[in-house]
Amino acid sequence: MTKVLAFGTFDNLHPGHINFLTQASQKGEFLSVIISRDDTVKKVKKKPPVYPEKTRQRKVARLGLADQIIIGDKKDPYQKIKNIRPDVICLGYDQRVFTKGLTSWLKRNKMKVKIVRLKPFHKNLFKSSKVDKTPLLIATKNPGKLMEYKIFLKKLPYNLVTLEDLGIDSDYNENYNTILKNAVGKAKHFARLTSLETIADDTGFKVWALHGRPGVHAKRFAGPGKTNNQIVRFLLNKMKNISPEKRGARFVCCIALFDPLEKRLTTSRGEVDGIITEKMVEGEFGFSYDTVFYYDKLKKTFFEMTKQQKNSVSHRGIAMKKLMAKL
Repeated sequence: MTKVLAFGTFDNLHPGHINFLTQASQKGEFLSVIISRDDTVKKVKKKPPVYPEKTRQRKVARLGLADQIIIGDKKDPYQKIKNIRPDVICLGYDQRVFTKGLTSWLKRNKMKVKIVRLKPFHKNLFKSSKVDKTPLLIATKNPGKLMEYKIFLKKLPYNLVTLEDLGIDSDYNENYNTILKNAVGKAKHFARLTSLETIADDTGFKVWALHGRPGVHAKRFAGPGKTNNQIVRFLLNKMKNISPEKRGARFVCCIALFDPLEKRLTTSRGEVDGIITEKMVEGEFGFSYDTVFYYDKLKKTFFEMTKQQKNSVSHRGIAMKKLMAKL
């Protein structure tokens, strides 16, 4: 049986770590992982880890990639190597701590061990020396929505990652009959695909004169493959004989945040009422109904608002405030 060893801090666990351990597990039949002690991390990096050693050990264990996960020795960083006596030691492509004297230490202790440097994984995104916050994937390709999320989340302790950053071009089919289920399904889908904590949402649009339609089918109201402007024109055509006092509507947003390692799901819901205008404001970005959703308190449509104005009153802004209060 080939015994493999990998060691490191494994703080703010991210896909780079997971890829590293996956590669290491393929180098033999039994993988041992040594987790750096809190005191060692503080001494080497001049600051304490974000997560204590026991938490980091538990998070690595939950990946299910290693057969043995232990915490490093208090005094001698090499002592655990002597105890494990591996056949192969796997190092990250840029791993330097405790590796300079490793070869000479192995020779002095008469240990024949193969040292392997593993390949990087999206090194511009997931280099541990750069990832000082927990990576968070924003599961949307909508540029307007992505911009809103970056504004909402900029003060939180996350390194924001997009689907484009990871080269993910696939979509998630929102086939559930509620926006909450769609948001949760999307968050879980991309979290499991990337092993990243993921935030996703779904939006519904209710028009009272249309008996609550389009509702959860807001994006498909005019049929598949329609542009934003085509969807809005379809709505306005449906309402061309509706009087002003009966043109009420409501935006609803559900947000889901899913941590695939902790199996932790957090959700929130936001709603805002407005009026459907008789004409649309021509626009290229944003959610399609923004161009006809008039918010009476600010006397303008969502599309005409600044980002700050919209985020302070919108359904997504309300849902985000509720979500952040739970974090």
